[in-house]
Amino acid sequence: MKYVFPAVITWDNEDNVYYVDFPDTEGYFGCFTDGETLYEALDYAEDVLNLMLWSAEEDGITIPKPSDIKDIKAPD
Repeated sequence: MKYVFPAVITWDNEDNVYYVDFPDTEGYFGCFTDGETLYEALDYAEDVLNLMLWSAEEDGITIPKPSDIKDIKAPD
């Protein structure tokens, strides 16, 4: 099955990394990652989301429905 989940990407000046969070996965299996470049962060985000979704399917965990991107609140 194919899934599409919105991600929140933030830059952290203190740590010099991009953080990627998938808000819809909180409380289910929590999925997030980071990377030193935007490309790296997005690449890792794809991997971690795919692995977490696969694991949830294998373990019989109900996958949450993705939110409409307009409903996601991102930090300033």
